[in-house]
This record gives sequence, C-alpha cells and structure tokens, in this order.
Amino acid sequence: MPSVCVPAGTPPPPPAPPAAGQTGEFSLQGTWKGTGTDSVTVAFAPPGVVDPTQSPNSANPLIVTYPTTSYLFNVAVLAQPADNQYTMTITAKGGSIMTSVLVAPAIQSLSPDQGSAAPGANLGWSVALDRPTPPGGQVVDLSSATPAQFASFPATIVVPAGALVATFNTTIAASASGVGSITASCNGTSQTGDVMIP
Repeated sequence: MPSVCVPAGTPPPPPAPPAAGQTGEFSLQGTWKGTGTDSVTVAFAPPGVVDPTQSPNSANPLIVTYPTTSYLFNVAVLAQPADNQYTMTITAKGGSIMTSVLVAPAIQSLSPDQGSAAPGANLGWSVALDRPTPPGGQVVDLSSATPAQFASFPATIVVPAGALVATFNTTIAASASGVGSITASCNGTSQTGDVMIP
C-alpha cells in the first residue's frame, strides 16, 4: 500500500477553477499501486469561501480503490475571498498536502448591454471581470444565439494577466436587421448584450 494516495507536491487546479457561486471538478492525477481502499478528505480555509459539504469530508469521504491513476471531486465556491484565493488540504493514508487555489474570474458585465448600429457599421464592446485575471490571463468565449450572419466577431478574446477588462469589435452584416445578441462567458458565468439594427 502507498503511504499517501495523493501525488507528491502541489495538486493542480482544475482546467477552469470555479468562480464564486459556481461548482468545479478537480482531477488529481498520479499512479498509486497496491490493493484495498483508502479514504480521502478535503478541507478548506478560510471558512465560508467553499461549501465543505460538496467536497469529500470526514462524514462523506472519497473512497479510492487501488490501483488507481486519478480521482475526482467537486469544489463549490460560495463567496469571493479577500485575497482571491483559498487553501485546500487533501488528506489520505499517511499524510496530507496543501495548496492555494485562485478563485476564477467571473463575467461582471458586457458593454453595451443595449446598443445600436447600422448595417455595415462597426460596434465596440467591453467585457469586464469581477476580479483581476491569474497568470496567463483569462479566455472569454463569445457566441450568439441569433443568426450568425447578423455580425462578425472573434470566437474568443483574452483578458490579459492581472487585468479586469478586454475589448473587441463586431462588424454588422450589410443585410442584417432587427435585434442581434452576443454572449460573453467564462468559468460558468455569462453576460449578454443586444444590438438594435435599424
């Protein structure tokens, strides 16, 4: 049996760490050989940031069966900590490891939320996040629930590391009319803006 069923060092954050009000899934990768089972629990600090009942805990641990190469658990973030991060301590047979996890940025606004533009015109947009982005920046996905031919715009934009805002342009199609919409989304959060086209 291994002494600890968590990998040495720091467990990686999920591909998209959950934002406040969101739940994300962590995947711990490694190779743990042996037989039998082990109980894994996860604790968080400071209190009130993460819902401990949604993650493995002493009352409801994660049961790992050896041999295994990975295991998954959920983290439900309730509130934004003052320093944008919380600590996570994973405990299993023989010991524990602790890591700091940044709370992922959420979409705070998409401006203009109600705009207007003539066919063939360009319209500028601004996406604002609720907190500065982590190292590497934050990718924001752009989409439209209205017919794609109403405007051209990038599929994604990147809010640079440490920034709150990124901008992009749309070009309204020459044949467009009525109302078009664009949605900016990241980490399970989104905002939508409408464009009136006369």
